[in-house]
Parts: sequence; structure tokens; C-alpha cells
Amino acid sequence: MARILLIDDDELSRMVLKEHLIQVGHSVIEAEDGKSGLEIYYKEKIDLVITDIFMPYKDGLSIITELTSDFPEIKIFAISDGGKVVKSLEYLEHARDFGAIRVFRKSKDIDKLISTIPEVLRAN
Repeated sequence: MARILLIDDDELSRMVLKEHLIQVGHSVIEAEDGKSGLEIYYKEKIDLVITDIFMPYKDGLSIITELTSDFPEIKIFAISDGGKVVKSLEYLEHARDFGAIRVFRKSKDIDKLISTIPEVLRAN
């Protein structure tokens, strides 16, 4: 199964998604903000990055931009529920323009996210 880096500042969201990922056999490394997520990525062998968009220190779009610039073949999923201020989720679709290969709503698309992982990892 995959080794997944999960970057999200929301501890509850991270915990719920991590539990789902582990239940289907993936190993998960967690980061609570974008800065620490990048540090982990550069040190570890990672198959897939799942990153929230709105986070302190370094947001998800910055993470996606930096990693896709340094690693063009990287596989990144963007997740979000809109943050505390943003009510529209249109920005989530814009994450694709930055290099995310899939986008998901945290609270509504967990099953879809989980089922998409094998397909994405097979596509090399």
C-alpha cells in the first residue's frame, strides 16, 4: 500500500482521514502545517501527498507549487472545507491549476478520496 503524507492543521480532520487511510492499509505520516509538511517530504519516501489548502505558515497552494516544481511527477491531492472565512469552494478547483491531481471536500468526499488512491498510484 501507499506511504501518504497528510498535511492539515485541523487535528480532528487529520485524525479522521488518517484512520480511514490506515483501515485500508496505507501508512500515514502527519504534518500539522505546510512548513513541517515540506520538511517531512524532503526527508521521507512518500507516494502521495494530501494537503489542506488553508493552513498557517505555508498554505496548500504554496506546497503544491513548490513540490510540483521540484518533483514534476509528484502525486498531490488537495482537500478543504473552506476554512473559517471562505464559503465558496471554487478555490479548491483552482488547486488543479497549481498541480493537484485530484481535489476533495474533507467532510463529504472521504470515501471517494480513498477509492481514488489506487487508481492514481497505478498511473505512472
